[in-house]
Amino acid sequence: MKWKEMLVTLIPASVLILGTIMPSEVIARDIKQDEIGKDGQVTKRTQVGSDINGGFTQILNFDFIDDPKYDKDALVLSTKGNIASQLEYGKFRENPLFFSQMRFPGEFGVRIHVKDNPKTEILDYLPKNNIESVDVSETFGYNIGGSISSNESGSITGGVNYSKTINYKQNNYRTLLSSDTSNQSVGWNVIASSLFYNGHTNVRGDLNLFRNDAGDRIEHDPRTFLAGKSTLPSLVRSGFTPDFLTYLSNDKQNTKTQITVRYQRLNDEIDAAFYSSNFAIVPQMGRYYMNISGNAFTATYEIDWKNKKVKMLKQESEQIGKSPLEKAGE
Repeated sequence: MKWKEMLVTLIPASVLILGTIMPSEVIARDIKQDEIGKDGQVTKRTQVGSDINGGFTQILNFDFIDDPKYDKDALVLSTKGNIASQLEYGKFRENPLFFSQMRFPGEFGVRIHVKDNPKTEILDYLPKNNIESVDVSETFGYNIGGSISSNESGSITGGVNYSKTINYKQNNYRTLLSSDTSNQSVGWNVIASSLFYNGHTNVRGDLNLFRNDAGDRIEHDPRTFLAGKSTLPSLVRSGFTPDFLTYLSNDKQNTKTQITVRYQRLNDEIDAAFYSSNFAIVPQMGRYYMNISGNAFTATYEIDWKNKKVKMLKQESEQIGKSPLEKAGE
């Protein structure tokens, strides 16, 4: 029996800053130095930060390219880690209806921003375009002298002095490049698309999404009225593992640059209702809210171009939109 359409709403993402995590809570380590081409060298640094409550792990790889034939500093930044799902089930009552609730990640986001420094520019990034495929693999290439190239197929056929490949999976989701991308900022949103579960496929916003057709629904128990966790798509169950790339160029007269790296998750909410009596014959009803809640984790880094080092200055955690659900198990 189909759910009757009651409401589909897009919620604005109002933001509340909950707290600041001190830089001492992050891990920084140097990896190694690699030689590239004649007299070229790559110095690799790593910064790791996390927000356990928000469900974020940020792993950033900074590859400083020392190129004697290029008149600027060059840096390849890889943004990796994890944005957890933080799937929620809940419940509430509006007489004569009992509502079972489910919140799941409708969107994951990653953004890199250069803070007030026009001498540092974003010249390239991967992915460059909107992507629908499940498996994403693209490669960035650099040649001594400052020339760059990229290939959306995952490999570069011609010889390059340095290359780096991104790889990630986005089952039932798609990647959209942020429309406000510029030479000072770049971002990606990985958005729920056609979601497959329990033999069904429904698009984001469909009031029939994640309903349980098994006939074993139990009043007041959202785990039986809505699809169970084990039946859901992998990104809904476990979250998203980003792997994006940003190439920055810096005027050698500028010795330091600050950047912010923001990881974000926006949640959709499904409210499924049924009458407390005559459950078998009364139509189910539903509400769907896009981007009703979420969390974000933003870290500010200082890049020391002269010494090829990176220091984290601060971390901030944010709660977006509505408070967490009244828990009702998973």
